[in-house]
Amino acid sequence: MEALNTAGVVVESPCGGNGVCGKCLVRITRGPDPAPAGDEIKLIDPARLAEGYRLACLRRPESDLALDLPPGWKKPRILAAGQIPDFQFAPSVRKAFYQVPKRAAGDNRPADEWLGRLIGGAAGQADLAALKTLAPLKLGYVSGEKCCTVVFDDGRPLAVEPGDSTAQAYGLALDIGTTTMVMALVDLLDGRELAGASMINPQAPWGLDVLSRIAYAQEQGPEGLRRLQKAVTDGLEELTLAVCRDGGVNPARIYNLAVAANSTMLHLLLGLAPDSLGLIPFAPTLSRGLAFRGSEIGLKRLGAAKVLILPSVSAYIGADIVAGAYVCRLKDRRENVIFIDVGTNGEVILASHGRLIACSCAAGPAFEGMNIHKGMRASEGAIEDLNLTWNRETADLAISLTTIGDSGPVGLCGSGILAAVREFLKIGLLRPDGRLVKSGELASDDPRKGLCLDFNGKPALRLSKTSDEVIVTQKDIRQVQLAKGAILSALKALLLKTGLEMSALDRVIVAGQFGAYLPVDSLTSCGLVPAELAEKIEYAGNTSKAGAYMALMSRQARAEMEELASGIDYFELGDIDNYDRLFAAAMKFPGTPDGRR
Repeated sequence: MEALNTAGVVVESPCGGNGVCGKCLVRITRGPDPAPAGDEIKLIDPARLAEGYRLACLRRPESDLALDLPPGWKKPRILAAGQIPDFQFAPSVRKAFYQVPKRAAGDNRPADEWLGRLIGGAAGQADLAALKTLAPLKLGYVSGEKCCTVVFDDGRPLAVEPGDSTAQAYGLALDIGTTTMVMALVDLLDGRELAGASMINPQAPWGLDVLSRIAYAQEQGPEGLRRLQKAVTDGLEELTLAVCRDGGVNPARIYNLAVAANSTMLHLLLGLAPDSLGLIPFAPTLSRGLAFRGSEIGLKRLGAAKVLILPSVSAYIGADIVAGAYVCRLKDRRENVIFIDVGTNGEVILASHGRLIACSCAAGPAFEGMNIHKGMRASEGAIEDLNLTWNRETADLAISLTTIGDSGPVGLCGSGILAAVREFLKIGLLRPDGRLVKSGELASDDPRKGLCLDFNGKPALRLSKTSDEVIVTQKDIRQVQLAKGAILSALKALLLKTGLEMSALDRVIVAGQFGAYLPVDSLTSCGLVPAELAEKIEYAGNTSKAGAYMALMSRQARAEMEELASGIDYFELGDIDNYDRLFAAAMKFPGTPDGRR
């Protein structure tokens, strides 16, 4: 698995490579045929074992091998777009061109002092990185430069470049999620997005959620932290090369990199031990915005660029959520608004006439297609929607599947598993308490009976009348219940905290990678969002990247984000009286036992 990851092939590993989830399947097609190891016999179907399938995390190559990669490993569908409100462009970077006078004989002033005279004294504020760009130019010498361009950031010299490069000024907006990373290359002169790129977060092999990565850093100490930081910085530089190639831009002309991410991802990017994020009272090392040179976190191609870290609120309300709150103008709305970012971590903000109060919940990776028996990322072959039509009178049952790429079904992504839950509730094969109906509970001539099967002694449902290739197990349903219960209980806890009724909500904003691909009927039919709010739901897209873009293009936006973050009240769900009961109630699905609504 390490070799595959090094080659840029990130295979699924929800268990962090510990050999217990069975997701990192590869088929050995050439080379030694090793006997099954560890729990491979239990985790891999016997037929697949016989065909040479093994778990990548348990295989240590002793010689050259040829592998068939698992279905769905190819580039997944990653959301990059997000709404951006109107705002005033005022980037902190500006460039100025100067004609350089010839030095007089005997003029041996230091280059920084000489440049200071040229540009009006600001050179005295130049740091070491700026001086390194100045030193080789020999400004004013007979054989030196006759003109130069000075790059200023917030009025201070950032770099000195030969000739006239004033038409070239670029920045990067980056969203680092637990699951994915999204980057945009932006022209700082006019705000145009020139290119974009995305990838699975390279830290995925060490766990799919933040707690797994925190635990890894704790267990492995400084070396584990270094490995996690290098994974994300290497990924960042890979994205940089991709957008520069597509945009036709020299990476040396990138001056700012604005980053929005959750608190754990920011700690790991900065090389800050995340231990305190996993220990009561869950206190981050850093929550304010920060600016520094890329070289300080080991960036090579962006070593001279200024990295701008957006502010956070707490250990589990990070810069990505502050960015979302800013992009959606929650502080300015004179109504009651719920903002939900759905992902492995669920963050919910209630904005009530200018007051913002937030909480977070561990939704887990089920919404990303993980911890699901046939779950996969949103890539080619993933079922993203389905429709089951049961006609009681004619005893007909029709099944319609929609897959990404219109290819044959391989597994279920997050939207697909929720669609399956929605449809099973609709035709009465799933009860509100989360129990799947067994074949023996249905009449012999009931067409729904053909979807029922037994899986490891428990009921399961197939998504085809003729194949067991893709099934939904009872354990899968429990994973969805836990995830949806976490989100819904957080929403209800906010209402309890503020004394508002559900009917008082004017709008529900759904943000994030996963939420954007969920139709309203999946959100409400599964009870992730109460049905009474169906007409009030709107989608905001990737607001984390949108916030990073605004911070990149506006000093005022960065300042306002700092003010916004300091004004968001945060509380732990565990502080709510009888939260366990609230969570248990939120796990139930809507509907009646026979499927009627």
